[in-house]
Amino acid sequence: MKPVSHQAERVALASALLLFAAACSKDAPPAGQAEQAQAAATQPAAQPAAAPAADLDPCTLLMPAEAQEITGKSFGIPVRNETSPNVCMFEADGGPNFNYAIMPVGAGNDADAMAARFRDRDVTVTAAPGIGDRSFWSPQSGVTQLNTFKGGWHIMLTAAFVADTPAQEQEIVGKLMLQILTRL
Repeated sequence: MKPVSHQAERVALASALLLFAAACSKDAPPAGQAEQAQAAATQPAAQPAAAPAADLDPCTLLMPAEAQEITGKSFGIPVRNETSPNVCMFEADGGPNFNYAIMPVGAGNDADAMAARFRDRDVTVTAAPGIGDRSFWSPQSGVTQLNTFKGGWHIMLTAAFVADTPAQEQEIVGKLMLQILTRL
């Protein structure tokens, strides 16, 4: 049996996080981020502009060339997850990897409810201003995760190994999300 690398474990974890969007947690924000977390908690929830189409292919929202331009890495053709068709997976040979899920906003998965679920599971939630109607970071187990709400959509982008440092990874994930939002 071939040993599983730490990178493969993190990629599997990132995929699982997307597939189980409710797997969130609560945690007091680290020093210096309390104001951001409070701002995220007090922002009004985004209201759906219209009922989104249930058959939206998430892999039409970001092209491989756009991902390469943003990350500086070459990706293969994005793959729509067979068991969760709202998930699109990007993978480069040997990493980096990122996935995103797009879900209609409804009862129980608006921004406030999702942030509360993450906090309930000890995940630090911090505001990500300037992205969509409302966004927040919810990093977990070595992966970067950005939850964005725009109109009637919730997009959850999870990345592993797209940059050398957590700050660089957040910057890249934010740019990927902004590109995705141009098609919503």
